[in-house]
Amino acid sequence: MSNAKTSNIFLAVAALFLTVASFAGCGKESVETKNEASGRTDCTYYASDEASIQAKAKTGVSQDLRTGKRAEDIGNHAENPFAGTGNARMAELWRKASEENDADAQIDLGVCYQSGDGVECDMAKSAEWFRKAAEQGHAVAQILVAQNYSMGLGVNRDMAESAKWYREAAEQGIASAQFTLGTYFFEGTGVKKDYEEAVKWWRKAAEQDYSTAQFNLGGCYYEGLGVEKDKAEAMKWFRLAADNGEEDAQEALEMLAQEDE
Repeated sequence: MSNAKTSNIFLAVAALFLTVASFAGCGKESVETKNEASGRTDCTYYASDEASIQAKAKTGVSQDLRTGKRAEDIGNHAENPFAGTGNARMAELWRKASEENDADAQIDLGVCYQSGDGVECDMAKSAEWFRKAAEQGHAVAQILVAQNYSMGLGVNRDMAESAKWYREAAEQGIASAQFTLGTYFFEGTGVKKDYEEAVKWWRKAAEQDYSTAQFNLGGCYYEGLGVEKDKAEAMKWFRLAADNGEEDAQEALEMLAQEDE
């Protein structure tokens, strides 16, 4: 194989992976948010912290997160004793439970304040209730607090605080938080840049079949970032990512295979 062809393939794979170094605030692993936008937007290779408001259903987190829409469904259900009372009644019930330190209710009430369901929209109060739940160790709330700090929603924007709360959720095994924390370390966002730490957290997410983490981990092995270069290991993670539907990983595998031709 010619040196020129090898160089071209190397640059293509490098460009494919190193796109993750450009923090753009969106990506492939986007999940449902308040405006119900999901999926890939104008970024290409990874999810930012904003995309991690809710963890994926397979992590067992998103099923715990109730929303204003759920309040409406409950409040207006014909078999519910509060039928016809709507969101305001549910918000009041959640407020009472929240004041008794029910973490789930605190999240519900925070969502109501965030979206203006049953109460007047108030991002500061929303952030306050999310934090109360987060301080009780609720992983979903920790992700929401991290997201608030990353975007300045109801609080002053503070990426160090965002990283702190993503770490809290990551240490509870939440793949989306592990992925985002790894991205923070990769870029030096809110923490000191540290490729080894990025690899550590991406690996944890990758081992939970988080496809973009698998792709990024493969890139680290290919480039020798945070780990020793290992083409076989890179291909292993690219293959796992491809099997999980990561199209870019399949492209990387095809390009790497050409190196041996």
